[in-house]
Amino acid sequence: MSRHCGFLSRNSIKEGIVEGLRAAMLVDPANARAVAHLGRRLADQALKQGSDPDEARRARGEADFLTSRALKLAAYNNEVKQLREEVIKLLGPKAH
Repeated sequence: MSRHCGFLSRNSIKEGIVEGLRAAMLVDPANARAVAHLGRRLADQALKQGSDPDEARRARGEADFLTSRALKLAAYNNEVKQLREEVIKLLGPKAH
């Protein structure tokens, strides 16, 4: 991974903005932290009051998939494990 990619990932994770996290994931799809953080932000979006039901359903599915994938990429990473657990708690039993 180039220094630019690492910088993009660190800043995107710090900012927590979905678009930035998506960009970081596209640049480095094996970055488990960026993938897990994107999943966590999408879980927040899925639960947002007044959101479109179809968009919320898509965000729930994507949050579940991404955090599960991140855990497969870095099962040893405590931050990734914690984010996966948070998504499961937020989205309930359908999330896994």
